[in-house]
Amino acid sequence: MKDKPYLHAIGKLTWLASGIRPDIAYAAGVLAHLNNCAGKAQWTAVKHLLHNIKGTLNYKLHYKLCPHPATFASFSAADFAGDIHSGHG
Repeated sequence: MKDKPYLHAIGKLTWLASGIRPDIAYAAGVLAHLNNCAGKAQWTAVKHLLHNIKGTLNYKLHYKLCPHPATFASFSAADFAGDIHSGHG
């Protein structure tokens, strides 16, 4: 793996994930976590992720103004891991 630019590619993927492509954040994070034991499988995964990015370059989010003010609602199903005594997980 010394002849492969694994760490350079991971750095670029992490940069992309941080602001431009949040959809690849999990994959980039896992690959970055494995940088100490990177082998052929990890390099193949990096190439696969780069191929995926190349194939989705024209995908974009489109925002449009809503005629009515938007209301933000949030829901949670957290039960604090079932621990009713301490109140946290």
